[in-house]
Amino acid sequence: MFQYLKPLRWYLFFNFLFSGLSNICTALLPYFTQELIRGHYQIALSGYCIAVIGYLTCNYIQMRLDWKQAILFSTNLKNDWFQSLLGLAHHDFKQKTVAEYISYQSNDLDSLEKDYLPPLMSFFKQILRILIYTIIITRTINPIVALILLISTAISIQIPKIVGQLTAKRRQTYLEKQGDYYRTLEDLFRGHHLVNKLTLPHFIEQQRSSLKNLQDKYLGYGLTKITGILLTGISFEFISLILFSYLAYSLYHHQIGIPEVVASFGYITAFSEPIQEILYDLQMLESVKPVIKSFQTIVKHPSSIQAPQLSFETIKLKNLSKQLGESTLKISFATIHKGNKIALIGENGSGKSSLLNILNGTDEDFQGEILLNDLPLNQLWGRFGLILQQEHSFISSYENNVTLFNTFPAEFKDVEFEVTPPQSLSGGQQQRMYLNREKNRQSPLVIMDEPFSALDPISRRQLQIFIKDLQKKMNLTVVFVTHDLDEALYLADRVAVMNDGLIQQIAEPADIYQHPANDFVKTFFKEYRQNLSTVSVENLLLTELSVNPEAQEVADNTAISEIINRLSDKEVLKYKGKSISSDDIICYIAGGDK
Repeated sequence: MFQYLKPLRWYLFFNFLFSGLSNICTALLPYFTQELIRGHYQIALSGYCIAVIGYLTCNYIQMRLDWKQAILFSTNLKNDWFQSLLGLAHHDFKQKTVAEYISYQSNDLDSLEKDYLPPLMSFFKQILRILIYTIIITRTINPIVALILLISTAISIQIPKIVGQLTAKRRQTYLEKQGDYYRTLEDLFRGHHLVNKLTLPHFIEQQRSSLKNLQDKYLGYGLTKITGILLTGISFEFISLILFSYLAYSLYHHQIGIPEVVASFGYITAFSEPIQEILYDLQMLESVKPVIKSFQTIVKHPSSIQAPQLSFETIKLKNLSKQLGESTLKISFATIHKGNKIALIGENGSGKSSLLNILNGTDEDFQGEILLNDLPLNQLWGRFGLILQQEHSFISSYENNVTLFNTFPAEFKDVEFEVTPPQSLSGGQQQRMYLNREKNRQSPLVIMDEPFSALDPISRRQLQIFIKDLQKKMNLTVVFVTHDLDEALYLADRVAVMNDGLIQQIAEPADIYQHPANDFVKTFFKEYRQNLSTVSVENLLLTELSVNPEAQEVADNTAISEIINRLSDKEVLKYKGKSISSDDIICYIAGGDK
């Protein structure tokens, strides 16, 4: 932790300087009392006044310096902690919840500000104070008195080592329970929509039970701190008893006089404060050791931040495997080429999202190799664009959400969006904002996990057209999961059908439609094939394009399934003087029009 003290070195230097001057002033007060008893009234009065004024002035400067250096110390801690968390791989970051991280900052980091720096500074100040007192006592009273105070102090300081360790354990237990309580609150608040008269008592009981556990641990922590304070008082009385015995003996044998005895008792009182402070400081420093350890674990963790991938030619998956409950995701070999639009479809639990999580780097618990341009990748997180099913909208402007707090290009200006807080945008508008975010980042590969599943049909259709346009303009590579077969056929040039952790078939939509690889794929497309067989060409909305003279005219009752077969065989078709293209088919499949 001393690296965080280096930026404060000048504050610390002047703090200790004025602390020394302040201690000299307070240490001289018993001496001036001694001079008063001896009858040196003018020296005693003027010296006492100067010492008091000097003490107050130096103490005021110290307090200002303490306040400023505490702010700088806390700022540096929190900045490094935040930066280190951002540098974690997503897999490591997700080991704790957001509530736990916030609880850590509000409790642990704040405790370092309050229970580490002030006690550490105070400890060295009190050591300096004791040394100054010892020198002055040696010169003004008796070296033996100074020696007794030093030895007794050294013995008393051993107490916090025992109490401090117990306090640290109790405090750590309390902080853990505090994290549990915050997680409980977050969990219950997220289920607010389920509250009614029947469920309300159970919600309240959950909160109260968690809070009681927290308060019980806080009580244990508090009782331990009180014990430490009590032992500190006992240690001070021990010092007083030893010194009192020596002074009584010396006075009885006429080794010292009344002025020295009065001054010595003054120094007992003066010594009590630094001794108690040292005992308390050591106890606090001992209690924050677990916090320091956890903090250093975070800030010393190697950063996993990757530069975004600006371009690529191929991404290859080799011998990929991951346990998925009772099944296993297995991909012996697969290649994603630049410009591919790949849809992952299949039933729930087939491994679609698991594969996507491996590709985007959120899941590192797998076996196998991922090659980028034939070079092994050991870190995927942060390289490519990502749009999750529940993507995050920052509590900020539309501009900052698109640019991630960077400069806002003019092409993304949208008055409708900019006057509305991002959290208040419709689902479709938010998804368009996320797509603009990836467009602005110029991600060569965008990975999407059912991005349009929660949208109404109109918004869904609009965004499908929008992303289709992005694909063409940017030669965008897209890998996405969908349960919507129509969406897969509209947006993808290759469809990967998954079942039980295996890719059953990956090919162009027409190839899968015409030549299913196995019974599962055939069954998966069966209902879809039957539907297309009952729909004729009349249902298509065709574009006004020049017709190739070689185009073959199709009859009114020609099924769309037959149209697909003939187009896949490179036949050129027309209907009532209008050309028929694969885009026309896809538009119909996706539920829209051209």
